[in-house]
Amino acid sequence: MTHSEVIQIVASWFKQKNEVELVSRFSPGFPEPDVFIQFKNKKTANIECKPSNAIGREYLTGFGQAISYFTQSDLSYLAIPKDELEKFKHYFWVDNVGLLSVSESSVSEIRKSKSPQITQTRKVEIKRGYAYYRDLQPNEIYNILKRIEDLNNQKEINKTNFHAAILEAISITRRWEKSLKSNLANVSLLLRDLKVVNIYDYSLMENGKELVSLGSQNDWDSYNIKLTKCFLLDGGFIDIVALIQELNDQYFNFTTKDDFKSKLENKILEEKLATQKSNVERDLRDVISILHKLNILSDWVKIDLLGGRYNVKWKNILPFVKFR
Repeated sequence: MTHSEVIQIVASWFKQKNEVELVSRFSPGFPEPDVFIQFKNKKTANIECKPSNAIGREYLTGFGQAISYFTQSDLSYLAIPKDELEKFKHYFWVDNVGLLSVSESSVSEIRKSKSPQITQTRKVEIKRGYAYYRDLQPNEIYNILKRIEDLNNQKEINKTNFHAAILEAISITRRWEKSLKSNLANVSLLLRDLKVVNIYDYSLMENGKELVSLGSQNDWDSYNIKLTKCFLLDGGFIDIVALIQELNDQYFNFTTKDDFKSKLENKILEEKLATQKSNVERDLRDVISILHKLNILSDWVKIDLLGGRYNVKWKNILPFVKFR
């Protein structure tokens, strides 16, 4: 089994559990798991997955990764194919880490995870398994990151200056006269979710540094490609794109854009990509917009008098998207 196959099988297994409210390959924290689980009681679990036929050291490294997840989640699991688990399980003696045995048709919980007595300083409860995005434009993201870089270089970064940097950068293109607090929160969440800024110390992460470098060189084509990758992989939008493709395969067309968004909203909730408490309908207004701006979705294509659809531009995704 490949890494992607193990991830898909494990994710599907958790989706079937009534006590689970969210299953995603997206996680707002670091280190980032292969699968993030949130239960209805608000406990969380991070899952590290490994494929068949990896070298032994990779399984041990994966177990170490699973241990590290306890700094940000209540439970942690290592999921590996059945034969490999039988061969290496005597190395996995730290019994706080749960073990999942994976076959092509099922998952068996060989050992339950137990929360250790450590402080979880960075546990985050989320409502959606994808980046929280509200209306920010690609050039505005660059302006914000550049201003944050300047403050870091001047060693003047703190929460107050971080928010001031966002406002200063945004003022180039628009005015926020209302809902200032919520707008700042929205931007902060997006910067966190795209893994461009570490919101604990306000430093640029590797994604952020690369985006600033490309923008500073006026290499906007490469900048947009990198930003697209951040949204799809780090921001988890690849899962939304996959659901759009599933709907397009299922339906020849949609009567209206609202009909399409309604079906996509239902699909997202059905797949437990967002919780019932999230406002998926509101999310999709901006999600569809940014996917179009990043050249991932086509314009709304009318099909005779029967309605229309958004087509996924896979040729713009596959060259640089590595499915995890």
